Amino acid sequence: MGGTTIEPTRERLLTVAERLLLESGYDNVSVRAINAAAGANAAAVHYHFGSRDRLVAALLEERWLRLHLLALVLFPDGGWHGIPAGSAWPRGSSCSVPPGRT
Repeated sequence: MGGTTIEPTRERLLTVAERLLLESGYDNVSVRAINAAAGANAAAVHYHFGSRDRLVAALLEERWLRLHLLALVLFPDGGWHGIPAGSAWPRGSSCSVPPGRT
């Protein structure tokens, strides 16, 4: 299986999961429902993310990164919610507070 089919499936899973989670809530969305709605193999979520929790973490990380980058463009002086420019969370981090903000 080449890289050209892996990324579209991963992105499709993220997009579908986002829609289903917004519509139904975390507790009401199963891995089976995400795979089915994405038209993916029954094991696709586990193959690409390892678990539903890790899929949700990836979804939040990717959406947060886009929002943060947009905020840095719109507010280059760091005026966005008082978060200094360039203080993005490290990829894969599970911290709930930006670095230096304890």
